[in-house]
Amino acid sequence: MLMRSLAVWFVSAAVMLGLAVFTQDMPVSLDALAAALLLAAPLGMSTWLGALGTAGRLEWPNGSFVVLGLWSTTMAPSFVVDNPDARFIYDYSDDALWAGRWLFFLWCFVFLLVRGRVESKRVVVEPGFLDFTATVLPSLLAVMVLVATGQFSDYNRGAAGAYEAGGLISVMLSIAQLMVLPPILLMVALRAPGRRVRQLATVLFVLSWALLFLSGGRRPVLYAAGTCFFVARATGLRFKPSVALLVAAVLPLFFFLMFTYRNMLSASGTATASLSEYVNVAVDSTSQVVAANEAARAEAVSGFATNTKERFWYGPQFFAVVDLWLDEGVEFQGTFLAGIIASLPSWLFPEKNEWATPYLLEEFLASTGRLPRTDLGPSAWLQFLFELGIPGIILGAVLWGWIARQAEARTSKTRSLQEQLFWTGVLAALGASEQTADAFVVGVRHLAALLVCTLALGFVLKRLFGSVPMDRAQVPPNHNNVVALPPLRFDEPPSA
Repeated sequence: MLMRSLAVWFVSAAVMLGLAVFTQDMPVSLDALAAALLLAAPLGMSTWLGALGTAGRLEWPNGSFVVLGLWSTTMAPSFVVDNPDARFIYDYSDDALWAGRWLFFLWCFVFLLVRGRVESKRVVVEPGFLDFTATVLPSLLAVMVLVATGQFSDYNRGAAGAYEAGGLISVMLSIAQLMVLPPILLMVALRAPGRRVRQLATVLFVLSWALLFLSGGRRPVLYAAGTCFFVARATGLRFKPSVALLVAAVLPLFFFLMFTYRNMLSASGTATASLSEYVNVAVDSTSQVVAANEAARAEAVSGFATNTKERFWYGPQFFAVVDLWLDEGVEFQGTFLAGIIASLPSWLFPEKNEWATPYLLEEFLASTGRLPRTDLGPSAWLQFLFELGIPGIILGAVLWGWIARQAEARTSKTRSLQEQLFWTGVLAALGASEQTADAFVVGVRHLAALLVCTLALGFVLKRLFGSVPMDRAQVPPNHNNVVALPPLRFDEPPSA
């Protein structure tokens, strides 16, 4: 176990350093190497606690390791190095640089302490056809509505414009939950007793990745892949290094093709109101533009690299808040109220979004003068530090670790596929590093609403089509089409 933990620690540090060098255009230095070893240490500690299986057997990662891995993959590259280009946008000192690294390490360390040692428990859910239909159908119907209204891609807002809270589009965006569909479909494909249900789930599992591609969002793809690893562990699927390496190799290519597609979709002005029109744009961008045109391919690679480097500037945002904390301390600003207000039911509080706007963290950060009014991606640890300082970092990490522990415990105990959908979505939301605490509250509220919908639909389907299950122990399957006769009784002669 010790050797595995050390191997994970050093390999993770090397990956972080490599990502930092590529995405931030920075040379390797002893300072960057030390930062990479510090920030990769929680992954080694998680391995020591059993996140990758026992000493005798290597397994797929558990939920807490997936969460840590998502944080490290998206955040650590910009934490490892100090990009001078980011200093033109974000204002922070050298002291804030190392203080921010240690505070992020503290968050991950406390998270692991609360999560505790991992016990290998398998899920017990065995979804039937009705449960499978009730769980998946609402999301698929929501996707159809989003496609028809031109809202399926986040990068094609021109046709539909803004949407009101509680309106049809807002509700459909809450129900779709595309990043949770692949892991749930994988769980059905591995755990459903019926062969046809498993086959249907496998087909939909493949199609769900196509839907994620057409949606144009890279973060949902990353979260879906991470939670699929967790589902593989929870269902007892055998770990294969070749599969893990294949996923790691395919994801960058997947992201590159998605970036090219969404740019072409945004620039085409096509009134994409059907799935076939989205597919046509995707085919044109990935085959005719990228594969057939060398100049277009070079331009797409350059644009993808530039966009990726800028999107990794999460560390400088945190360092700017750390610098603010070092200079002025903290006072409770009230940004946690944004999520609470936004979670109120729209039919009772139609103006809730307007009420929540003054409490948004982005507005407070911009008002400090240290961060610009740009596409910010603040994290939960940034918000807890901004509100409460170091006690906030500890409190937030304790809360996040407790939620991860409860989510993993419930997924191993519940027999409800609908509840599996909810807790898997919670784990994916925890791993979403570019998400504040109030955004997490709103996301859980959406998952809870979807849980209620799927439970209600499942109840209706079972009332309409359900039947009393057959006792397989008493009535064996009839493979030879032989007519079953009543059993003979030996206390009276058989009738003629």
